[in-house]
Amino acid sequence: MSFDIDDKQLLDDEKLLASQVKQLESVSDQRLDPAYPFVVRLDGVSFRNYTRGFKKPFDQRMTRAFIRTSADLLQRFSPLTIFYESDEISLVFNACPVLESSEKHPREHMYSGRIQKLVSVLASYTAAKFNKYINEEDWSDIESPHVRERLQAHSAYFDGRAFTVPNVFAAVASIYWRHRYDTLKNATLTYALSHYSQNAILGKSPHELRDLMRTEKNWDMLADAPKNIIYGTFLKKELYDLESMDRKTQQNVIVKRSRVRVGSFSMSKLLANNKDKVEFIMSKYWNEGNPNVMDVEIPDWWMQYYRQPNTLVNDE
Repeated sequence: MSFDIDDKQLLDDEKLLASQVKQLESVSDQRLDPAYPFVVRLDGVSFRNYTRGFKKPFDQRMTRAFIRTSADLLQRFSPLTIFYESDEISLVFNACPVLESSEKHPREHMYSGRIQKLVSVLASYTAAKFNKYINEEDWSDIESPHVRERLQAHSAYFDGRAFTVPNVFAAVASIYWRHRYDTLKNATLTYALSHYSQNAILGKSPHELRDLMRTEKNWDMLADAPKNIIYGTFLKKELYDLESMDRKTQQNVIVKRSRVRVGSFSMSKLLANNKDKVEFIMSKYWNEGNPNVMDVEIPDWWMQYYRQPNTLVNDE
């Protein structure tokens, strides 16, 4: 499809022009198939430059900002699971429920599954939230005015991609690869670079680098590094009981509410088989499946967001 630069009639006809422009836009506006699960990955753009001047090798202030951002994504867009590592956030969504014969309109993913719309909304939302939360951290130890200006300028931004997966196991596999392999590789390289030059570690595998740090620096990364750095962080909603008062009856009742559960752990250790892994990632709530994950430690700093009021008034 092409436009004629001399076609004055087109530019003077609002409806015709609108239909032609929308047709152009629709060519690249692919849609996610509602019959399949999908994954969205949000990735910080040029974060190596953005984090210049932060604490090395890892600055937990950035980690907290990412986790708070991920929690907002969980509450706002309702994926089943969010996984965060480094400067990446992955969201897992299930397929739409099978259409009932009585339903008039087929069910679709949010934004009708339009990939460009979905990705642009999530990436911009992530940037807005992350810049808010990173600036709420205490940066008083940072002396460089350039770092302070970079933070205050809200200059962090993200790209994103969304892709359909053929089944729930493929959705889990995409997260598991990042959780078990990519996170550990990135953490190993970052820690190694805090001890050695780039040339000194060139060509060495992650396993060799961890051995090198253990023997030469007397530091066992797998035992001593924070779990969220080694395993990444999972976020899911969690159901809990809350005592409520019914306004009509003035009676105390127990109602179900949800909150965001945060934790870092090894899936291969706590969830031994593939069925358990799929159940955890694809369930709606943290406490819906394998009881082993209930023992996962909640970060102390997250408790202020995790704790809920003891009572509430129920208007229902």
